[in-house]
Amino acid sequence: MATDYCEVLKELRAEEKRLVDELDIIRDMIPGAELMAKRISVSARNLPPHAISKAVSYADMGPRMAILKLLGESDKPLMPADITRLLLDGGIQTRSNDFAGTVGSTLTQLKIDGLVERKDEGWVTRLDRMGNPPMNVSATSLRDAI
Repeated sequence: MATDYCEVLKELRAEEKRLVDELDIIRDMIPGAELMAKRISVSARNLPPHAISKAVSYADMGPRMAILKLLGESDKPLMPADITRLLLDGGIQTRSNDFAGTVGSTLTQLKIDGLVERKDEGWVTRLDRMGNPPMNVSATSLRDAI
């Protein structure tokens, strides 16, 4: 059976484009991560991960990114009411009359996108500690999270 090198080349170019798109997303995220790292004071760095949210401002973030950041910092699963309270305490800006509802619907969408999951004890991120998504999460889902 002959190898169709045109098809192989097409697949390689598609994979290259996918990887370049993912790299662009990562490059776009670095300045924001650097900014957030600067906002955490030296004293806040000594706090346990679930307490850091009180030292970090979510004022410049939308609900999706703020929830991912909060869950990434937490050393335990968080219930929606806890997420709502911690984000509001952290200064997230909202015009919603039902921010708890916003958090709930955002968690559902993040679950559909493969970025969070629901455990018996609460919600957890599927991103690793470096902010990398699981292998089966598309670059589009990650880009939409920010």
